[in-house]
Parts: sequence; C-alpha cells; structure tokens
Amino acid sequence: MENIDQHIQKDEDLLSDPTISPQARRHTEEELEALKTYKEHHPEDSHDPTPLGIYPAGFWVDHLMEVHNALWSYYHDKKKEQQKALDQNEEEVFSMAYAANYSNHAPIIWCNEDWSNFMKKLENLKAE
Repeated sequence: MENIDQHIQKDEDLLSDPTISPQARRHTEEELEALKTYKEHHPEDSHDPTPLGIYPAGFWVDHLMEVHNALWSYYHDKKKEQQKALDQNEEEVFSMAYAANYSNHAPIIWCNEDWSNFMKKLENLKAE
C-alpha cells in the first residue's frame, strides 16, 4: 500500500465481504485495529507501517540482541570450521604435489582416484 489510509480502507473492504473466512476475518480485524491505533499515535505519519511498526511487542525486541549474538556465533564458528578444513586440505594438496614432484611419480598421483576425489572435495569446500 502507498499509505496507511489505503491499507485501512482495504481492510475495511475485506471485512465487508461476507465470504471471507473466519481466520482471514480475525487477522484482518486485528490488523485493522493495530493500523488505527498506529494512526492515532502517529497522526503526522501517512506511510503504511511495516508489521514491526504495528506489532512491536510481537517481535520480542528486548531479546533481539541475544538472537543476533547466537546466530553470529553459530555462523562464525561454522565458518571457522570450514576454513580449518580448507586449510588442512590445502596443506595436504601441497604435500601430495610436493611429494609427487620430487619422487617423479606425478602421473601416478594425478590419475589416482583418491587424488581426484580429494580435488573434488577441495573444490566443494572452496565453493561454500
């Protein structure tokens, strides 16, 4: 919606429809009440508010930082684990390439199935 008045009008039109389901009616009534309350408290503001603006208590804003920290820790730790695995794999690739180069067995290493699987695994880790 372009503004709160259009949103209120749309909700009122929906409520005047006798074929609306009970669940949709309940949701629309709650939303209409919240929109009218928002408009009363913000008479100078005509934009259509987001759900966070009309239902702030429903988003547990006081716990938002805890959620943020928990998510950040989870993804940070996951990224560290992936980087550690990638570093170990790169070290293994270097060791295998070094050994193959100095032992004159490079063609055997490159055609080895384990080597091919290892290289595919390394590419997948780098893609993540």
